[in-house]
Amino acid sequence: MRIDQKLKTITDQIDGLSFEYNYWALANFNVSKKALPICICIPPTAGAIITKNGNYRDRMSTLIAFLDAAEFDADGKINEIVIDKMKAVAKAFIAKLNRAGFFKMLPDNIPYSVTYDKLDDNLAGIVIELQLEEITGTCENYL
Repeated sequence: MRIDQKLKTITDQIDGLSFEYNYWALANFNVSKKALPICICIPPTAGAIITKNGNYRDRMSTLIAFLDAAEFDADGKINEIVIDKMKAVAKAFIAKLNRAGFFKMLPDNIPYSVTYDKLDDNLAGIVIELQLEEITGTCENYL
């Protein structure tokens, strides 16, 4: 199963959360066609292949944004409500991702950055960067 399929499996477990797996420019174009809130996963831009005992696992760095509609040029207190809502969605996503068994457990400390009006639509939310390491890799006998 590809990374986008694994992550969509997780977002499908969160009621009302749409999913987009794309680069920022294309996600920006597509987000207006999707229901909000949305989880945007940017394909891995870097990673590592981990080899051990004839098993090859992928560890990829990926950005995941949790965004919802926000008022244009709104007071910070108003958008803070959206940010808090997206933090709660991110926490649910992280908990479900850790339980899914696709990747090694995430670290205890996951930094996030807050984003406002970065896309054409008026959206606010948070972006996290995760190092996702496969639990099950590919055996060298099958390469």
